[in-house]
Amino acid sequence: MNIFSRHIATGLLAGLLLWPAPAAGTGHWEESQVKVAFLHHFAQFTDWPPGAIPPGKTTFVLGILGRDPFGADLSLLAGRRIKGRPVEVRRIDKIEEIFDCQLLFIAPCKRHSLEKTLSLLKGRPVLTVGDSEGFAGRGGMIALVPEGGRIRFEINLGAVRKNGLALSAQLLDLATIVVGKKQGETP
Repeated sequence: MNIFSRHIATGLLAGLLLWPAPAAGTGHWEESQVKVAFLHHFAQFTDWPPGAIPPGKTTFVLGILGRDPFGADLSLLAGRRIKGRPVEVRRIDKIEEIFDCQLLFIAPCKRHSLEKTLSLLKGRPVLTVGDSEGFAGRGGMIALVPEGGRIRFEINLGAVRKNGLALSAQLLDLATIVVGKKQGETP
């Protein structure tokens, strides 16, 4: 791990330490709390193209499509800011609402297939994150993957670039890069 990777890892860990204490009486973070913290940090280390957040828009919209796996843990985002804007969490009911998001967490959903949702977002500057099996390999941008009692993340750099977003090099150093469906594409 190079010096930049150590700095970003330290920053991510420090960021987690600044979050409210772990679940009462448990002495450890719940998985959903860690995932919420990661969502916040992924957004902090992502650059959106000019105009991606409409002028006059006062909030940064983090959408949840499908069954909400976070529940009350989303309260960890209360008072937080992303890109200088307060975070607004929206539970998406209608597929058209995905276009209003800057970050969209896509949970497994019977009503909306992952492939269809990602197809609708093709070329749009919406950071997609999920934790379903093979999420990044199927075209999602960042997959949260449980491994050995921890959460690691995979990035589909091709999908990120195709949608006009840029992730910090430090974040990329900490991730497993998953190119996506196309064989032979280089990050």
